[in-house]
Amino acid sequence: MKNFIFLLLLLNLITVVNAELVKIIARRPTTLVTFELNTENGNVTELKTVLNGIIDKFSTHFVVDVNQSTVILVDPSHQQHDRIQVVKIGDSEVSMDSVAKTLNRQSGVADDLISSQSYDWITKKVYIAVDRVGTKKSGRIEACPIESNDGCTILLSNDFGMHSLVVDPTEG
Repeated sequence: MKNFIFLLLLLNLITVVNAELVKIIARRPTTLVTFELNTENGNVTELKTVLNGIIDKFSTHFVVDVNQSTVILVDPSHQQHDRIQVVKIGDSEVSMDSVAKTLNRQSGVADDLISSQSYDWITKKVYIAVDRVGTKKSGRIEACPIESNDGCTILLSNDFGMHSLVVDPTEG
């Protein structure tokens, strides 16, 4: 048991040593920006805009696929459906109007609200928690493949009142 605890402490130390610079993607009112945070002194590099054209009155949920340098975000600005945008993060700035990959999910109901999303980088699917705020409150979880146009699949439809969602791809 002592060897196991020592191994955990050693792994934490290695993680801290290697995490001097942390790359961060954040939302500003109308853009997504990247910057690096120095964990030793708290300094940040200059903000670099990677996506512009986000409407600031809407909540924009996004997740990141670090291996593919991709941001997957939900754009709720279109009535009756939410667009899932797949944006490659590169050296040049991209506009919301010129995003190459868009997945449409038809909500069909004006009172559907996406409350959370999570990304499984193994299966390449984004999982969305949807709350319904009308008189018939019911939540659901949808899975949307980002590498095909198969559309979203409803995995769970029940009145759980979900507010956040996390996926653990190592557990399948």
